[in-house]
Amino acid sequence: MINRRDGLLAGLSLGLLGAVAAEAAPAVGAGGAGLGVVSRKLAAGLSAKDAAQSMESTADNANIKLVTTLALSAQVASMTGKKQRLMTIYLFCDPLIAQDMVDANTQFAAFMPCRIAMAEDAEGSLWLVMMDLDPLVAAAPPALQPKAKHIRDVLMKIMEAGANGDL
Repeated sequence: MINRRDGLLAGLSLGLLGAVAAEAAPAVGAGGAGLGVVSRKLAAGLSAKDAAQSMESTADNANIKLVTTLALSAQVASMTGKKQRLMTIYLFCDPLIAQDMVDANTQFAAFMPCRIAMAEDAEGSLWLVMMDLDPLVAAAPPALQPKAKHIRDVLMKIMEAGANGDL
């Protein structure tokens, strides 16, 4: 059962997601904005492996943990026997900030760990895609907003590094 305060936070979060969706970058294969995501196309000639290495290095330098990697396209290929377009999800977390957020409101656990997906579009281009975290930052209690902004900013640096192949 959702209590009134938690229900209000959830409503606020959903409302904010809708409010910023029109300004979000288009998602891979979504045909335009509206999903509340941020996306970056990988630089020409940059391999998925190099992009992943750049993301992992940037995360490590920022003391953000790569919790796990989900190779979804490989899993689907093994299940169907058919080659798939690349789809890998990288899950990142700062455990201390995550605990602070959940201590403030358990509903923040639904957003954890933070995800950046690497996806290949129908034309063969590789993209990095993540949820727009601005609504989550806005929904955080004022005392936790600096920490939420820090996570958003670090994830953007991780995504930019991956898209550009920066180490």
